[in-house]
Amino acid sequence: MGFRIRLKVRLGKPFTSNETNLSFLLSEREVVLKSWPPDRPLKEVVWVTLVAKGFETNEEAAAFGEHLKTSVAIVCLATKQGVDMGEGNPTSSVNEAWLREQGALGQRERLVDDIHGLTVVPDDDLNKIMHISGKGSVTAAPGLFVESMHELEKSPSNQPKRAILGVHLLNFACMNPEALAKAVLAFSAVEELGQGEGWSEKQRALINELASQLEESGAGDVEKLEIADGLRRSFFRLSLRQGVKRVLEELGLADQIREWDRLYSIRSGLFHGTTQLSATETSKFANEALDFCGRIILLKARQEGVQIPEIANSNFGDF
Repeated sequence: MGFRIRLKVRLGKPFTSNETNLSFLLSEREVVLKSWPPDRPLKEVVWVTLVAKGFETNEEAAAFGEHLKTSVAIVCLATKQGVDMGEGNPTSSVNEAWLREQGALGQRERLVDDIHGLTVVPDDDLNKIMHISGKGSVTAAPGLFVESMHELEKSPSNQPKRAILGVHLLNFACMNPEALAKAVLAFSAVEELGQGEGWSEKQRALINELASQLEESGAGDVEKLEIADGLRRSFFRLSLRQGVKRVLEELGLADQIREWDRLYSIRSGLFHGTTQLSATETSKFANEALDFCGRIILLKARQEGVQIPEIANSNFGDF
């Protein structure tokens, strides 16, 4: 018995399609994207499942599933569609014994949880997933999604390491209808990336030297000794801005620190009440922040070996 994967995700907006499914190739394996519930056209749903079959082992299926998750996240950010990949939790719960009593589940059939995220199941027709639905519309062209997936085939490595959390945060930003929340998520994606940065060896040596000088000259001077202790404990982590500046420099965007400061000062003013913007101006600012931060995260992903889909040029600037 082989295995198949099922990846259930929530899109920021539906696909503009009357079809209930579409397919594409990823790493030479067919993936079928289906509407959820499966009897509704794609243009009416934000929940979709992506299914791939024919894996010989659970481990092989799980590895491809992770590859698919990252690919979907990259494409949905590049197309500005947005996607919530989930945390692997069930979206609903149904009593299996009751289903069998009602005749809704056959003797040999198995009940599979409706997981928001990735699931590996046996590759047969005995898996049954029950769903509880509700209703909630802007749609996205499915052709761009499929074309972008095909472009990722050129990528030697589609698994960004440092950039992946930023990709997820920016997908949430794309999905969020609230302008300020969109901006906060966008800035957080880049700030998180900068937290991986640290002082150079030369800078560490200078900090230690300064602390030692204070300790030597501050015998009996409590205040000097406290400053020396603070240098050793507190200055071994870059500030948020310093971390972002380091990231921009590594990506060849050192000249963009002024734009970061400009946008960030607007963000700070809005949250501290020192800047007043109209709803239209706030929306414009949020979109500027999303575009600027999205470009940084996607450039970092490209630096890590990811083939960025062509559509990102239209949405985030030339790559």
